[in-house]
Amino acid sequence: MNVATATADEASALSWFYRDPQGAVQGPFEATQMREWFQAGHFDDDLPLRQGSNGDFHSLKLLFANPPGDAFVTEPKDPSITVQPGLAAPRGEQE
Repeated sequence: MNVATATADEASALSWFYRDPQGAVQGPFEATQMREWFQAGHFDDDLPLRQGSNGDFHSLKLLFANPPGDAFVTEPKDPSITVQPGLAAPRGEQE
């Protein structure tokens, strides 16, 4: 793999994609562009997003703790990790 291909692959992995209201996938877009559109009011908190060209789409509000302040500025949360207090006790503490 040459350097240009590696750089293109890395950029694609960090790019953002979203699903528009008609269900079509749009992207890739850089985080700075996504941030500008979000701040301009083009996206709401329920916009389905994914980072990279593969994977599941998750709502903006699930990926960022405080979308007005951190959307597309901080690393997105891992939506596969959900913590719900009281559902399971750590091993060794179960009765």
